[in-house]
Amino acid sequence: MDGSYEVSVYNEAVHYHEDDTWKEIDNRLILDTKSNEYENKANKFKFKLPKKIHENKSFKLKYNNYQLDWTIDDIEHADLTVISNEDTNSNNLRIVENVNQRAIYHNIQPNVDLEYIIKGEKIKEN
Repeated sequence: MDGSYEVSVYNEAVHYHEDDTWKEIDNRLILDTKSNEYENKANKFKFKLPKKIHENKSFKLKYNNYQLDWTIDDIEHADLTVISNEDTNSNNLRIVENVNQRAIYHNIQPNVDLEYIIKGEKIKEN
């Protein structure tokens, strides 16, 4: 050890602050079998997506004491496909795992997919 430091800079947040501690973001979507919803594992917000989508199933975004719920009208029944964007077997300490996550509902309408991308502290709907 020579006492030197190394700084890594990322395109998105890789940590969040909670209870006076910095914690690693983990946006892996984990299935809660009781509610039949996927939820990101660790972030300053909670994002829930239904495993099976149809008109009466809602998406939920919670941050502190605020929660936003929404549904999508005029859609077909579709199942969620969770896609990992990362190589989770790297020994490189500069690579932060589980920060990015993609989820897709295929054919919610004919030839229309619904995609959610969670990157760091951001959520994008396509």
